[in-house]
Amino acid sequence: MKNKKVFIYTLVVFVLLSVNVFCQNGIDYYYGLNVEKNYQKALAAFLEDNNSSSIPFIIIMYLNGDGVTVNPNEALKVWKKATESGKYVDITMEGLKRTIDERLANPDKRYPRIEYCEIAMTTIDMNICQDINNSLKDQEIQIKISKISTELNANQKSIFNLIEGNYSKIEKNDADRMYNLYIEGTIRNDAYSGMESYIKERHKKRIEAFLIKKSIKEYSESDYLNADKNLNEVYKKQKLQNQNKYQEMIEMYKDDPEKIKYYQDLITEINLNLKNAQFAWIKYRDNWVILLKEIIGKENTEISVKTLLTLERIEELKYDSVGL
Repeated sequence: MKNKKVFIYTLVVFVLLSVNVFCQNGIDYYYGLNVEKNYQKALAAFLEDNNSSSIPFIIIMYLNGDGVTVNPNEALKVWKKATESGKYVDITMEGLKRTIDERLANPDKRYPRIEYCEIAMTTIDMNICQDINNSLKDQEIQIKISKISTELNANQKSIFNLIEGNYSKIEKNDADRMYNLYIEGTIRNDAYSGMESYIKERHKKRIEAFLIKKSIKEYSESDYLNADKNLNEVYKKQKLQNQNKYQEMIEMYKDDPEKIKYYQDLITEINLNLKNAQFAWIKYRDNWVILLKEIIGKENTEISVKTLLTLERIEELKYDSVGL
């Protein structure tokens, strides 16, 4: 099963290499990822790479006027050169061609900015887009953490570091679980990156609410007991659904021992992902309680934090960006 999983991950690895090796510097400068945003440097990097990952950005920059004068004619030249051999013709490039044609036909009309993730249509383009969005979220989280760290004492920083470690384990195991839930194909990668992005966003919002706004909705003991009961039910239901889904595949391939072992191993791995994420979440919840009791110190802080995080964990267990 491990070999098959590694094989299926090939597309993701290829995509990430495409971004990192071919146009990561361009993307860094274009979005301001760990460097100051600089469209001129971004365009120079994209032009130097001049490959399937960077060409859409070059065209967009000429259409938007990002670091250059708006020039749909130059965008058309880039498009024609890239597609003359038929090498870079895909649904994303076809969409860009329609946009170029429209702007050439109506030069006096005012147009909104084009964002890469809005025009990304191929699997590779969408995976690059997801990687960009996750990098932006990571950067936003780190900026918030840097700001918050100056306001925390040594003990509070230590607790917050534990929360960050717990969060990383939740994110990894939840994303791996979603990957394993989809049997094969690029949809597995979409499910993985979708869950990864979702967990990042939830964590970022908690940092903002808890440590910047210092805002926590108040809940009662009965609220917590109901939430905890529902969480346990959802957890058991998820485990049963995982079992049933692959049990059908096992029955379908009942005469193929290799297939049976593959799906049995998948069930084991998914349930391990589920268990590991839940263990990490319990520590995550409890460490938030410890930290916020010290920072906020209200009488019902503990029960309110536990209830809120429990209700949100129920949503996370149910979440599926693919939704099949």
